[in-house]
This record gives sequence, C-alpha cells and structure tokens, in this order.
Amino acid sequence: MEFRILGPVAVSDLGGEVAVGGPRHRVLLAALLMDAGSVVSTERLIEALWGEEPPPRATEMLHVRISELRKSLRRETTDAPDLIVTRRPGYLLDVQPEQVDACCFERTTVAARAALLAGDPGAAASQLRTALAMWHGRALADIAERPFAQPEIARLEHLRAQAIEDRITADLAMGRHREVVAELESLVHGQPLNEQYRHQLMVALYRSDRQGEALAVYRDTEERLREELGVDPAVRLQELRDSILRQDASLGAAPGEPEIRLRAHNVPVQITSFVGRQGELAEIGALLADHRLITLTGVGGAGKSRLATEIARSQVPVRPDGVWVVDLAAVLEPQLIVPTLASVLGMHDHPRHPLRDVVVERLRDTAAFLVIDNCDHLLDGVAELVRPLLQTAANVCILCTSRERLDITGEVVRQVGGLSVPGPEGAGARSSEAVELFVDRASAVRAGRPFTDDEIAAIGEITRRLDGLPLAIELAAARTATFSTRQIVARLGDRFHLLSRGGRGALPRHQTLRAVIDWSYTLLTEPEQRLFDRLAVFVGGFTLEAAEVVCCDATSGGPDGDPTDLLARLVDKSLVVVDAIESPEYRYRILETLREYGLDKLGGGRHPDRPRGAVPAGPTVQAGGLDAARERHARYFAELATWAEAQIGTSEEISWLGRIGFDEGNLRAALAHSLAPAPASHEEALSLPIAAALGWYLYMRGRLGEGMAMLERVLGVVDARPAAPPEGAFAGALLISGSLATALGQLDRAEALLLRALRVNDQAGCARRVAIGSAFLGHVARARGIHDHAGTRYRHAAAIHEQLGSTAGVAWSRYDLGLLARDRGRLDEAAEQLGESLDRFRDAGYTWGTACAAWALATVALRQRRFDGAVPLLVEALDCAAAAGDGRGVAQCLEAVAGLLSARRDFPAAARLLGAADGLREALVAPLPDEERGEYTAVVQRVWEALDPEAAQRALREGSALSQAAAVAAARRALAGAGGVTGRVDLLRRRGETGPIRPG
Repeated sequence: MEFRILGPVAVSDLGGEVAVGGPRHRVLLAALLMDAGSVVSTERLIEALWGEEPPPRATEMLHVRISELRKSLRRETTDAPDLIVTRRPGYLLDVQPEQVDACCFERTTVAARAALLAGDPGAAASQLRTALAMWHGRALADIAERPFAQPEIARLEHLRAQAIEDRITADLAMGRHREVVAELESLVHGQPLNEQYRHQLMVALYRSDRQGEALAVYRDTEERLREELGVDPAVRLQELRDSILRQDASLGAAPGEPEIRLRAHNVPVQITSFVGRQGELAEIGALLADHRLITLTGVGGAGKSRLATEIARSQVPVRPDGVWVVDLAAVLEPQLIVPTLASVLGMHDHPRHPLRDVVVERLRDTAAFLVIDNCDHLLDGVAELVRPLLQTAANVCILCTSRERLDITGEVVRQVGGLSVPGPEGAGARSSEAVELFVDRASAVRAGRPFTDDEIAAIGEITRRLDGLPLAIELAAARTATFSTRQIVARLGDRFHLLSRGGRGALPRHQTLRAVIDWSYTLLTEPEQRLFDRLAVFVGGFTLEAAEVVCCDATSGGPDGDPTDLLARLVDKSLVVVDAIESPEYRYRILETLREYGLDKLGGGRHPDRPRGAVPAGPTVQAGGLDAARERHARYFAELATWAEAQIGTSEEISWLGRIGFDEGNLRAALAHSLAPAPASHEEALSLPIAAALGWYLYMRGRLGEGMAMLERVLGVVDARPAAPPEGAFAGALLISGSLATALGQLDRAEALLLRALRVNDQAGCARRVAIGSAFLGHVARARGIHDHAGTRYRHAAAIHEQLGSTAGVAWSRYDLGLLARDRGRLDEAAEQLGESLDRFRDAGYTWGTACAAWALATVALRQRRFDGAVPLLVEALDCAAAAGDGRGVAQCLEAVAGLLSARRDFPAAARLLGAADGLREALVAPLPDEERGEYTAVVQRVWEALDPEAAQRALREGSALSQAAAVAAARRALAGAGGVTGRVDLLRRRGETGPIRPG
C-alpha cells in the first residue's frame, strides 16, 4: 500500500486507488502521514480535525473516525495487523518510509545532492527527475486551508524548489544549457525575486552565446530588487555579471565538465541527531552576515562543540573555499596550534617562511570558514593566530568555542546555555528541547519502548535539575538501561556518582559529569577556585554585595585579590551566570550542577545529600569550609530579613518585597541552617527574623498554608529551648503568625497570637508593629461580625500610620475601613474610603496594594449594581494580582468576575471561574474569608439554579483544571464581552474612568 501527500491526499494498492472516506478521514490520514512511524497525540489529531474549538465529545468522535479509517486501510488478509495502531498518548500509522511519497522524495533528493557534491551531475540529474516526478500538484492540496497542514506544506514546497534548483545545476554541469533556458525563463517569471534562478538563467544564456540577454537579466534583477526591496543583487550575482563582461574563461564549461566546485570541508558526520537550538542556529547564521569572529562560550557540557559543528555544516553550501573544523582538545602546547590548523588545511612547513605566515597567506584571498573548537586552555595562543587572520584575510569567518572569550577586537560573544526545560510544574514537558533530547537518546537503550506520561514528567524533573545541559542529559538518558526515570530522579542528589559512565568514544573529560567540570575547575587560579567553592552556598542567586560579605569575610581567610575582579573572571569563564533582571543591581547565579560540585569541594567531599562513603575524585578538595560558609550565609540573610521585616507598614514596603522574592531560596537555606541540630546553629537571632520576613512574603503571595507551617516549625523549636528568645525578633514572628492565622480563618488562635505580639511590641516601643497588630485584630473582629470593635482597631492603626508618615500604612487603613463599611452596607462610605486607598496605591506604584483596592472597589460597584464601573476595576485588579504573584488575590478576583457574569446571566462562564478560584484556593491553602462567604454563596446558588447539575459540575471541573494564567485569560475575555473592555486599562486610567466610584 502506498500513501501520497505530494498532491491531494491519496492511497493506492495493487488494486488501484483505495477509498479512505470523507474530508475528515483525509485530514486524519494526512495528520498521521505527516508523522508516519511516530505516535501522534490525541490532542494534535483533535486540533487537526476541529481546530481550536473542538466539540464537547471530540475524543469519542475521534475514536469513531479512527475506527472508520482503520477499516478503510485494512488489508485483504485477516491476519495482517492494522496499519493504525493505538499507542499512548494517541495513534501511530505503522508504515515504512518507502510507502510514503514524501519520504521517498526526501531520500532521493538527499542522495542526489550527495552525488552532485561528489562531482557526478549525471546521477544527480537522473535522481532529481525521479524525485520531482513524484509530485502531482501542490502538497496536501485538498486540505491546504487547514492550519495544522500549512507548516508541512511550506516545508515540502521548499524542498521541491530546492530540488528544481539542484536539477538545473546538474543539467548545466552536463552542458545542457540550451535545454534549460526556456524552463528557467518560466521559473524567473513565476518567482521574479529568486536570485538563484536568475543566476542559473544568466549562466545558461551566456553559454548559449546570448551574452547581451544574460546582462539584460542582471539589469532587470537590479531594478526589481531596488524598487521592491531597496537592496542590491547578491555579491554572487554581481560577480557573475563582472565575469560575463570579462568573458571569463571559467564560465564556458565544456559539455560533461561539472560546473560546481567540490566544496572542501572536514565537518564530521554525526552519529546522533541534533536536537533543538534552532533559535541559536538562526541567530548565529544572521550574525555571520555582518561579523567575522564569533565565540560561543558556556559551561562545559553545554553543547558548544555540537552547535558549532551544525553551524559549520550549514556553511558548507555557501563557502566554496572550504569549511574547516580545528579541534584543539588534544593540543596541550600553544606552539602546536598553528601546525594543527596547517595539518587540517593540508599545508606543510615552508623552508623560508614561518608556518603561521604561510597559513595566513594561503587564506588571504579566500572566503573560508574556520571552526576553532575547545580553545579554553589555549586562549592566548588562539588569539595570536586569529588576530592576523582577521587583519589579512578579509573574507575569512572564524567561529570559536571556549568557556571564556578570546577578548580581541571584532569578537562577538554568544553564551550557550542549557536546552529549554519544562516549567516548575512540568508544563510543556513534551515540547521542551531538553526532554526531547533525553527521549531521543534513551530510545537507543530502551528497545523502542515509548515513555508514559508519568515517565515524561520524571524526565522533565531530571532535565530541570540538570540545568538542561546536553552532556548531563545524555549521561542520564544512558542510565535508563539500568534505572527507571523515577529511580534516576531519586539519585540526582549524588549526580556525580550517578552520571559516571559515558560513551567509550567520547573525550575523557566528556565521559563523566564530574570530569567535564573538573576540566573547567583545573583551569581556574587558586583564588578563583576558593571563591567559586564559597559561592556554592547561595541558593537561586546572589548580589555582588552578598558575595563580598559571605565569601570574603576578613576573618575567614577570604579569596586573595579583589572579590569583584574574581567574580568577573568567573563570569568570563562561564562558571557564574549574570541575570540582568529588572533590579537596581545585577544578580548572579551558579547552575545547580556546578553548585553541587562547589559544595563537594567546600565540604571536603562531605556533601549532605551524598551516601556515606561516596567521596568524589578530581582536583584537590578543600576541607573544613562548608559549615563556616553556611554560617556567614545565614548571618547575612538574617540581617537582610531583619531590615526587610522592618519595612512592613512603611513606604519602603514595596521595594523589599521584590528583594525577598529574589532571595527566597537563600532565606530558606539560611533558615534550615539556623534550625540545624549542630549546637552552634541554634540561634533564634537567625531563625526568627528570617521566618518573619519569609512569612510576610508568603502572606502577600497568598501562600498562607505554607507560611503558617513554616512559622509553626520555627516557633516550636524556639519554645522548646530553655533560653528566652530575643524579644524583638520573637515579637515579629508572633505578629506574622497571628496575621497568617487570621487569613486562614483560625480566629481564636489568631487573636491569642496577636494580643501576645501586641503586648511585646508595645513594651518594646515598636509603634509600626503595634499598628499592624491592631489592624489584624480588627480583621478578627470583622470576621466575627463585631464591626464596632473592628472600626476602633482600624482607626487606631490608621492614627499610628499617620504619625509615622507611612504611605502604605495609611493606604491599608483606608482599605480596611472601606471593607468594613462595605460589610455594614454603607456602600457610599466604602467607595470613598476604597477610592482613596486605590489612589494612594496607584500613586506609589504599589502593584499588590492596587490589586487589593481595585478588587474591593469593584465588589462595592457590584453591590451597587454598577456593572460598567466594576469591569475596568476587575481588569486592573486581575492584572495587578497576577503581576504581583498573589494567587489568593487572583482567586478573589475570579470570584468577583463570576458574580458579575452571573448577574449578566452567563452562568456557564461564571461556573468555570468559580471552579478556577476553588482550585487556586485549594492549592494555596487559602480559604475563603468568612466575611466574603455570603456574597460567594449567593453567586453559587444563582449558578446552580440556572444550570442543570451535570452542566454545572462539568463547568466547575473545567475551571478547576485551568492554570492560573489560563484562568486570568479566561476572566479577561469574559470581562471584555461583559463591558466592552479591550484591556487598555492605562487609557481608561488617563481618562479617569477607573477612578473611585463616588457617592451620587
């Protein structure tokens, strides 16, 4: 049975055409043929059939279509297996490549291109005519309008055009110039901007004694390109015109003499496929048009050499003077660099001239492309060679790979990082480059067994923890012959022992994960090594100030030399990464694999996650530094936390929130160290301020259950110790504990904690904390319905904030009083208070406060049934809550939008958003506050009364399955329909349309 997509979709066997059914069956068959021999997921097939809006029972309908198509393709003999095989997560069309015309076409054109490059144009022309005869119209002609098919159509049509160009090249090489003139004129007429066809037409005309017409083709090309694109013809076309004017003898190729020159190169043939990096290939390809020296830098194992090889391969067709790869991995002496390059170029010593001069002179008038691979240990020597080459050979391009740049004039540096990895929750695992590489390499040792969804999730975690580094991923994939993916995940704590068996054909330093990092480490100076080791105590990144304090303390025997200079050198050598985030200063980080290595060195081989007795090999281990470095790290971040907690309720509250977010990993590591069983670490002076700062951060992010569990652990440890804790730090921890308990609805516990915190802070004279504690006691009273007492507490807090001059504190007081007025039914008063709060937060640029105030004001508008006024406020609240990372705030906005939609009688959409809000609250352990429960219950009741139970449950399930980002997008779409809002909130703000809703 044969399958055709080079034209309309068709199937035939010995009996002639096979009927495959109607249009949907043809679409389904085409989707399977485009990935013949591979599993096509159910989701992709549904998208191919119905696009972005499939019917509710799409999966069942797909099964029916598959069954019908399977029956159409069933062979006459009943014992033959079906061609369409069910295989998770979808279906597979089990056919051989030679049964699909597109596969045959591609194989034939590849063989023809090889024959052409090998100097056999006759064989190439014959093969290309056979390949082109397989076409019967436009690819996938009968489903060309389907979006899923268009990328494949474009790809196949491009290959067809390339085959036509190659066939004409072969014909010209065989002296058939007169025969191809008419065809080329037709092709130029159809594609007037195709310079390759015009080049071939000029050659054919010139060889047919039609020099004037050849030049006329050039003039027409020049005019068209300038008029339509504003560019000149390619240099190659200009050179052909000059050759015609000179009547260059090389243009008059005799019949049978190949026109093309063999493109000399030594680019190695790769045994494994090249996965990912398409963006890097395109970017570097574009850079080569304007730059002649590009250096790929990156940590060992990042895939620099493989990327450079693929770039070199792409240059072969356009570099007639050769593409040469010079590998310096085995070259240990600088004086051997030039002889190694000369050997690759086929050159030898000259009796009268230095070999360097001979090489430079040989390359002077060429447009050769050189790849100088593995320069790390020979940077000065490579720079001494490259500099005169760039100055003398104007058209030579050089691509270097190294962990460090050459640092010479004209160099463009591109950092090669890890492959793309799935998100923290495993989102997009199957489409990530790192997972694709793992699956590709593991398939070689799994005998073709496909990976399940659970295994793909584990692979996503593996690749994420290995920083997407290709070498580490390939070593891990090889382990699937022995371990399951979950077993590999469990053993990544000792990754250097796990990933210790590489391929026998690899370089020694690429055979284990430790060996590749050992190579980089040994190239560091001793002060650089010491700083690198100490930087490993940071989790998730660090600032320059933090590195100076933690790693270069005067009492610790810090690294010799200027720490700023040492850090810069580690950045240059690709061992530290610069994160240019939106922050007053840059942050730096070490990849997790390098961090594990540094902890090994710092701890003298005693890594907390390594099995007993597993001591690493490699360069000399520095013993005795891990505990001291962690102690300095904990003290630094305890000071940072103390400062940060002191900003709560002040105008600086905004700025510290981002800093705590950046350093959450460091604060958690410091907290763990301060609670460790070692006697020296039992210091409440460290644990309490860290816990307090982290607690407020988690509160503001809506991660209430997580924050409460952390505070309970810390206060439990403190209460169990005989010594009294530091008063100020203890009061701060009590305050945030009470605040979290309030938000979790644990009112009795919250009141006890807050009263205790209030007494301690009042005695200590900390007015700021007294104001915050009073406000949260007001929340407790409000939740219990004791509104007068709540008002007293809120006004007390407001008075203190006014005295302290705290912009944020005053804004929060107005917010609290506004919600209290709303709960008491005083909606005009609520709008006044909340409008002032929103104005203050907007003026301060406080995203989280703006989200809260805009949501609260929207709920007032909804209760006033001013729906048009609520819509832009809800849009603003959603956007700000999402930007601030406040999941609880997003949930309450979704609930408010659901209330609006239920009032507008869009009950299915309201139910989906209620489901999404419930899912978020459950994940965050952030229960619905009692004071919001009445309105929420009314909305739920309206939805349940309007929808039948099955439809309501289905909508709730659909909503709960949405991610936070998807839920926010769905809510914004609903708001756009409800109020004509297009998302241009900034414009609305300028017009004053989202300002506070005033009485009357």
